[in-house]
Amino acid sequence: MKSKEAIYIKIAFLTDLRRFLPKGYTDAKSVYLLDDPDNIVSDDGKRHHYSLNTEKGRRIAKQINKAREIDKQIDELEAYWRVNYKGNMPEVTRLRIKVESPIGLNNDFYQRAVPESNTMAYKTAFMFRGTNFRSKNELIIAEILTELGLEYKYEPKIILANGQTLYPDFLVNIEEANRCFIIEIQGMMNDVNYVTKAVQKESIYFQNGYRDGKEILFFKSGTDTIDFDAFKLLVEAVVEANIKEAYKIV
Repeated sequence: MKSKEAIYIKIAFLTDLRRFLPKGYTDAKSVYLLDDPDNIVSDDGKRHHYSLNTEKGRRIAKQINKAREIDKQIDELEAYWRVNYKGNMPEVTRLRIKVESPIGLNNDFYQRAVPESNTMAYKTAFMFRGTNFRSKNELIIAEILTELGLEYKYEPKIILANGQTLYPDFLVNIEEANRCFIIEIQGMMNDVNYVTKAVQKESIYFQNGYRDGKEILFFKSGTDTIDFDAFKLLVEAVVEANIKEAYKIV
């Protein structure tokens, strides 16, 4: 279950994003602004509009669609609150992150990571939303992250603070906390060589200040298939831990 704090912070974050997006609607040919600061009403008394054949029209339409997505997310979160916590939410105010990531795993780090940099050949392809995953467990994790509304990069190239390059399985962004974290699937724990490399990779993360349950989440699967609901709870716990630390919620 999402905590009250996490819901409140997510809504406050989305509300701040929404403030900078226009209100309006589109049809097959045009986009209509309802709060155009320059041309609220044209000379003939009609709402100002832009053709979708123009760059400006397409840009505004994209912003309006983004605003609709945000409104939908806010509605869903408020509905979740009403169902699970009853009563009304406190008034949403603007928030400021108090604690940055101690090792720089923030939104900028996420944006710098180059997606799908690992070019090793696929032994088995599992397709989800246009991406080939190497295993069923990785596909399941992609489905979980998508269901939770978390943006992720699969097998990105990342540069650690000491200059080392690694290719984690997933890099996951928590935009509202200005944090990101890594998910590593360790699937061949009955293979001595694999285990040795996995332990070495773990050591590299820990030496660079990664904390289990904050900056990184390991899953030692062996031959087992990930339990969707159980792993979803683990991911939600990592997200909550980062949110609470970012806003100093105790």
